[in-house]
Amino acid sequence: MAKAKKNTGLKRRSFPPFKYLNNSNKEFLELEDNSSYIYNPDILFSLDGIDPRTKNSYVARLVLQFINLNSKALALFDTLIELEYDGQKVALKIRTGEKVGACSLRSPKSGRYDLGLIIKPKYQWNGIGPTMSFVGWKTVPEILDMPLMKVSEKNIPPWVMSSI
Repeated sequence: MAKAKKNTGLKRRSFPPFKYLNNSNKEFLELEDNSSYIYNPDILFSLDGIDPRTKNSYVARLVLQFINLNSKALALFDTLIELEYDGQKVALKIRTGEKVGACSLRSPKSGRYDLGLIIKPKYQWNGIGPTMSFVGWKTVPEILDMPLMKVSEKNIPPWVMSSI
């Protein structure tokens, strides 16, 4: 006889399937809201010249340090980053939530704000602001007390720049 599952009253958050993120930019991660990604940290952390025998342990330490350094900023954007190891290589498992925006991230190699995170809306619609305003749903962007991103303005979405 099968046991019935106990209802704890907690809703479990479901995530979409993972997409492989092939971002060749070494300065920032550009993601969409409510999405899941698997990302190769070699691109983000510039790992040229690392001994292949010790590369995975080195990358794993960098990823854990990256997560620890940026946990508060990632929490502000409802974003989770985890270390993924499949037996051959280390990867970042990234899940974004409902919040969109841009922020600086600290590099695990230097400790400085050398990296950036841009989370854009999955569904782009230029008329969303006026429409929401018309129906009374006014949303004012929240400016975070964080350093500016090092990337150029052309990489920062116009909906973020218009709020500054």
